[in-house]
Amino acid sequence: MSSSSPPSLPEATAVVLLRRYSTDPQLEEAAEKLTNCARTFKQYLAAIIVNMLGFVFGTTLGWPAIAQPQLQSNSSDLNPLLDAAGEALIISNNDMSWLSAVLCAACVAGTFIFGWLADRLGRKRAGLVGAVPYVVSWLCILFADHIAWLYVGRVLAGLAGGSSLVVCPLYVGETSEDALRGLLGSLFSIMLTAGILFTFVVGAFSSFRVLAIVCLTLPCAFFIAFLWLPDTPVYLLSRGDVPLAVRSLTWLRGGRADLVDDELAKLVANMKDGQEESSGGASSSPGAKEMLRQLVATRAARRALFIVMTLFTMQQFCGINAILSYTVEIFQESGSTLQPVVATIIVGFLQLVGVCAASVGVDRAGRKILLVVSYVSMCVCLAILGGCFYMKKALGQDISYIGWLPVVCLSMYSVTYAVGAGPVPFILVSELFGSNVRSLATSMSISLCSVLAFIVMKFYPDVCEGIGVHGSMWLFSGFSCFGALFAWFGVVETKGKPMAVIQHELEGRKPAPRTGPFAGAARTFNPAPGDIYYQPPAERAEEESEASL
Repeated sequence: MSSSSPPSLPEATAVVLLRRYSTDPQLEEAAEKLTNCARTFKQYLAAIIVNMLGFVFGTTLGWPAIAQPQLQSNSSDLNPLLDAAGEALIISNNDMSWLSAVLCAACVAGTFIFGWLADRLGRKRAGLVGAVPYVVSWLCILFADHIAWLYVGRVLAGLAGGSSLVVCPLYVGETSEDALRGLLGSLFSIMLTAGILFTFVVGAFSSFRVLAIVCLTLPCAFFIAFLWLPDTPVYLLSRGDVPLAVRSLTWLRGGRADLVDDELAKLVANMKDGQEESSGGASSSPGAKEMLRQLVATRAARRALFIVMTLFTMQQFCGINAILSYTVEIFQESGSTLQPVVATIIVGFLQLVGVCAASVGVDRAGRKILLVVSYVSMCVCLAILGGCFYMKKALGQDISYIGWLPVVCLSMYSVTYAVGAGPVPFILVSELFGSNVRSLATSMSISLCSVLAFIVMKFYPDVCEGIGVHGSMWLFSGFSCFGALFAWFGVVETKGKPMAVIQHELEGRKPAPRTGPFAGAARTFNPAPGDIYYQPPAERAEEESEASL
């Protein structure tokens, strides 16, 4: 006779019973762990679902590297573009560069469109709208019988990419706790890289149209899953919808009413301070011109904009998009003995490993350290890779005896890019700006990123013809060196700090000694009224130990 398992208690009930009827320290610890799990689970769930939009964008970024050999094949079995006689239409390298770059050009318009939609319709509705052009773009590629349809599909994918680049960082930054903000913020880069690798793997073992069918299902899955998530509390508060903001925050914090009350008060105080500081106390919803004025009204906002735009500039000028788009071609010309498609998958996998490592280290090592390590490592890898091309192309030497070296350098380059230069700018863009200008700043920063990506991807073949592949690698290496210097001297560390403290540091205000009943710590901040007091963990632990004595 089979015995049925007893019904499980709801989490909240279990926690209450454990705390009320137990004096065992182990049970109390279990109750605390259960509470923390319930509090963080839905934040992780929300971040994973919204970053599915980043995964979809990754599939569009990885598509050119896999599609190029098929679109330039003279076999009608591989090439989907056929003429009236049934012969394969081989597209030129110039057309291929335009197919890669036009996505970035359209992404510029997409970031502003979806930045505006995120402010007017909300983060959730903007994300749902962004899934629609993704679906249409893959339909255009699926049924393409002429290169014009490929261009239409890539333009639509670029417009939709604006939703991924704007909505994902905004949504995660406005729904995550301070302690989880770095980890969850790095999920965008993880999903983006996973989408690129997904395209490499599926494209290597399937036809052109099968790949399009598989990728078509992804935005549909995102749309269905994202329907069930609430909008962000920050957006709902900015619209004056306090009941929905409370409901959203309660869901995101696992029903912890004590956390909701405190955090809601902090959000209201931060929004009020930001509005008073930038608009003289005006509480109405600002227009585009007013938001632009607010973006440059304070030293903190101007400095944040400079930091983020410089980081995105260095991110693109280190050559990542050009190298990803021409990975197969680079391996073919490098003299590597490894099959180009296999090497491409290896590079994509290692990049994913690097992003996952960054997601763990971003809240431990800090943003600045990851950026410096990333740029220095990329500088070295690109310099060595340029040397391999110089020996093979310029000197005409046989480098088959070191055919493994280009693979190692490109793999390490991808890993170290994914550790810092790739994910950290997207994390900082959601951390450095106040809620009143965050969406506009995100749109402007990512639009600059898209413009620079277009320039690099479109003119990379021309640069290679002018100064050689080795010259382009050394040029990317030089920009990586500059990125390391800027990260060390120009970037503000945000690890574990609330918004008020980050804005305090961006303003350049030096710490002042505290007075009154809380005086004692010499290196802590003296926050203004309404600020959220922050104290580094080391100092807090030291004060607690002194108090216990």
